[in-house]
Amino acid sequence: MAVIPPLSFACICLSSAATALPWARVFAHTIRSRQCRRIVGSLIRTDAEAAMNHRLFLSVLRPAAAALSAWALATAAAAPSAEAQSALNAAVQDYEAGHLEKARAAFERLSRAGLPAADHNLAVMHLRGELPGASTQEALRLMTRAAQHGFVTAMFELGRLHESGYLGRIDLAAAHRWYAQAAEAGSTAGQVETATAFYLGRGAPRDAAQAAHWYRAAAVAGDQGAQYLLASMYEAGDGLPQDLRLARYWYAAAAVGGDPAAALKARALAQRLEADAVAPPAASGVTTPP
Repeated sequence: MAVIPPLSFACICLSSAATALPWARVFAHTIRSRQCRRIVGSLIRTDAEAAMNHRLFLSVLRPAAAALSAWALATAAAAPSAEAQSALNAAVQDYEAGHLEKARAAFERLSRAGLPAADHNLAVMHLRGELPGASTQEALRLMTRAAQHGFVTAMFELGRLHESGYLGRIDLAAAHRWYAQAAEAGSTAGQVETATAFYLGRGAPRDAAQAAHWYRAAAVAGDQGAQYLLASMYEAGDGLPQDLRLARYWYAAAAVGGDPAAALKARALAQRLEADAVAPPAASGVTTPP
């Protein structure tokens, strides 16, 4: 099994005009996607808020605050009533003000009423050790229940928890299952993780076609790393038919997002396609008689 390089090496590969090995390139661009969404264990109000309200929340697994990126989507099962949403908003405000006991009591009431976001937030408080008798297993139970009720954020975070080993052991197969559920529900981050699992064979069988499918979904949603990786797969004919024009298109899309390596690749492919367009046809091997 190939050894995944440290982040510093991955970043070098990322800026080296795409000369890295495929697995290194996938790792580097997946890291870039992850750096945009340090969201595991963030206290939130709704899945829709994670998609639309780009504000800071506290992180469970990291000491710094983390921005909720535009990847989580609301589902019908996770949409609360206006009254429940108002109560949830107030509870989150209490939490952010440091009134943990008041927030806990409100989350527990909302959890008993069947609100997935409250289950999620109680799970976060368990993971942070902010509740009496805080329990990782109870956090897992609550987060799982939120996910089973359609809360996309919880699906993705369960993938993170299983992948990180935070629950006691690393379980890549379980991580992949939760990432895949999040991907199917429309999570761009889940699509990137699902694609990467298929590409590298981490928690899932190696399947370049499936990897291309999920990278394409994330690329269409605007994920820069996925755009670069999809371009490289079109360029190499890896998991889908080779298509240099589509490769150039997706490199250019990633370049618009600020990826310098993608900009270099887009220019190089544009020059290659232009040269191919004006080049004389290749000799057929048939000579014209004098």
